[in-house]
Amino acid sequence: MVDSPQVTIPVDLEHLEEGVRRCIVELLNLVQSQQRELEKLRAEVKGLREENARLKGEKLQGGSGPEGKETTGRGTRLRSSEKQRKQPKKRVQSARCVPVDRTVPVRMSPQELPKDAEFKGYERTVIQDLVIQRDNVEFDREKYYSVSEGKTYLAPLPPEYEGYKFGPGVRSWVLVFYYASGMSEPKIREVLQNVGVEISAGEVSNLLIANQQLFHDETTELFDAGLESTPWQQMDDTGTHMDGEHWHCHVVCNPFYTVYCTMPSKDRSTVVEVLRNGRPLLYRINSDVIQALSDKRLGVRWLSGLEKMPQDLDLTEDGLEQLLDRNLGAMSKGVWEKIEQECLLAGYQNGQDGPVVRALLTDGARTFDGVTEEHGLCWIHMGRLFAGLTPVVELFQQELDGFLDRYWAYYRELLDYKKAPSLGEAQRLSVEFDALFSTRGTYQDLSDQIERAQKDKAKLLLVLVHPEIPLHNNEAELGARGRVRKRDVSFGPRTIEGAKAWDTHQSLIGTCKKLGVNFCDYIQDRLRGLNHIPRLADLILDKASELALGTSW
Repeated sequence: MVDSPQVTIPVDLEHLEEGVRRCIVELLNLVQSQQRELEKLRAEVKGLREENARLKGEKLQGGSGPEGKETTGRGTRLRSSEKQRKQPKKRVQSARCVPVDRTVPVRMSPQELPKDAEFKGYERTVIQDLVIQRDNVEFDREKYYSVSEGKTYLAPLPPEYEGYKFGPGVRSWVLVFYYASGMSEPKIREVLQNVGVEISAGEVSNLLIANQQLFHDETTELFDAGLESTPWQQMDDTGTHMDGEHWHCHVVCNPFYTVYCTMPSKDRSTVVEVLRNGRPLLYRINSDVIQALSDKRLGVRWLSGLEKMPQDLDLTEDGLEQLLDRNLGAMSKGVWEKIEQECLLAGYQNGQDGPVVRALLTDGARTFDGVTEEHGLCWIHMGRLFAGLTPVVELFQQELDGFLDRYWAYYRELLDYKKAPSLGEAQRLSVEFDALFSTRGTYQDLSDQIERAQKDKAKLLLVLVHPEIPLHNNEAELGARGRVRKRDVSFGPRTIEGAKAWDTHQSLIGTCKKLGVNFCDYIQDRLRGLNHIPRLADLILDKASELALGTSW
């Protein structure tokens, strides 16, 4: 099925009577809603055709839409808003400084020079090159036998070789090829065999997954440091595969680090579990829990029972369940889930055994609501919702274009505010927000989207209270995109151990990049036991102390 081209209907309503004008506007919005429904049905039919072709083993036709765009149920929309939201800057060409590993003198033959030639020094020419070659090592290990002890003594191998069939060079390049360069396991084996390394497919897989505890430990350590480095964090998730099943990869980051965590779910409890960084979940009953449950209209019986229980105590899940059983008796699954959820959030926000995030910056998924004290939304993600509207009426398109121009102009004002925050400017921007998002026109879909955004004012304007936080969640989205690219090459891990290795090394790659550490050098440094590169956690905290991105808390 071929999608019909987008049609724009020109309309002039200025010279019509008010009653006629209202009638035509309603009809145009009806046309718009029917067009939107038609596009959704087309997308659904296309998806069903592709799924049917996949199940029958046929080759899929077409792609994901026109170049530079993606097709959704609401039509074709631009992926990037960079042109609208960013002001053009003059490009300054920077001189690259290429490090020199060795210097080779190049001489002129006296026979090539005239007799009056004078020496004028040297001209520097740098040529970049690379050497990858086999380095198989044979160790002649001294061996002694003690008759009195009946024991053989064998000289130990250097620590970086002990217990391994392959040296640190092979082990490090396998990790770099797979995790940093996006190569598949068969291609890695092919490269190694072409330089003379005899290795099987199973051994390549084993090098990627087994004996990674050194890196697991450093990732856990750097995650804690990252959570401590700023009171706010950015978070997102993307679908992934684990042994063929659909799981979720959670991405947590700030300007100093990026961490990945693959989990079977992405609900609110899982978000808390990720932010706890492996620590047991804690539960707590306090006044905030009771107020939250009251707002959710939990029965008076349950609320009064909770008020009589011990307050502000850290509990395990079993401890909470036993306490509720003793004091409240049998309850429905729905009541238990409401109470358990609020107690979990209170336990996290009041935790004393690890870093606690004060604010999350996300794309607006309701999963993140209530996890932290404050919740900020991404302006770019919100802008995509408006850009995703597909008006077929020219009047509606003009209204949308006009609103988007004002939207991104306001976004640039917020960027200016971040550079020089003040109470007066914060108040002015708050009033200007109300003016922008009180806009209502003839295009009903646009008006509905504006009304939804207006309800999220506090989340969108969290930057007025905390100017350190970004206006967008691009860091987390870019992190999620890294997992998507990895998934496209390798589909997904087949074991929990494999998923943990994926998370660990993608976390190390993302963090090294932000800290200016060469990942290849880092891997070599750790596997050879040199430890010339400082612990990544220390680098995170050092950099955080310099930039101080949490002064408003």
